[in-house]
Amino acid sequence: MIGRILPFTAVIVPLWLVRTMVNWEETFEVLPAILVVGVSFSVTQYFWSNHVDSNLVDIASAIVSIIVTIVFLRFWKPKRIWRFDYDKPELTSPVAPLSGEIADDMGGKWPAKEYDGYVAPKKYPPASC
Repeated sequence: MIGRILPFTAVIVPLWLVRTMVNWEETFEVLPAILVVGVSFSVTQYFWSNHVDSNLVDIASAIVSIIVTIVFLRFWKPKRIWRFDYDKPELTSPVAPLSGEIADDMGGKWPAKEYDGYVAPKKYPPASC
């Protein structure tokens, strides 16, 4: 019986989660993705609980939902990409190529040609070792 009741609420959960982070206008910008997540989870939850088995219902639903959402997001992109305030803006062009060797603060060295130029080498404090 639960497999027939919960799919209705499973469509609401992704909407509720997105809405807790942003306002209604920004929530509606990603409504197609929200619906894909919720509907794919709900349909799988209903099908699995009524026709396959009563075990692993939510795990199977989550896996199917993730796969369907990944495929959907390959073809659909929102107009604006939402980011946290503390996210760094993406680089539009790479840093000039380096030559020689690159070393980090921990003594690790690697050829400069393996460095992609987009990410600065990380510095690890001695206490983290």
